[in-house]
Amino acid sequence: MKNLNISLFLGCCVIGVCVIISGVIIAYKLPETESFPNNISVSTTDAEPEFKDFLSEYEVAAYLSVNNDDVTKLIQSGEITAFGTKSGDSYVFSKVALEGWMNGRISQGK
Repeated sequence: MKNLNISLFLGCCVIGVCVIISGVIIAYKLPETESFPNNISVSTTDAEPEFKDFLSEYEVAAYLSVNNDDVTKLIQSGEITAFGTKSGDSYVFSKVALEGWMNGRISQGK
């Protein structure tokens, strides 16, 4: 019985040491991994054909190649709310109207 207790104790010690060593190895390798990107682009190519001319706020960010915070600032400033309709807490934007707005800003050099 005493040999069994010693064997169990030693087995648990070996497992514990293995867990600690693997944790140290993982912690050492973490800084080498790439960080998660802070600007994720959203693909709008899978949109339903009937809604292809209308974009959500996230799709507007992808369409304008900006992040979601920039779209939120444009909405809060009222700069692009004329091209959208408020639906609940979010907006739905006309792709054609946004395109015209972008072309106007490009021609003005903004």
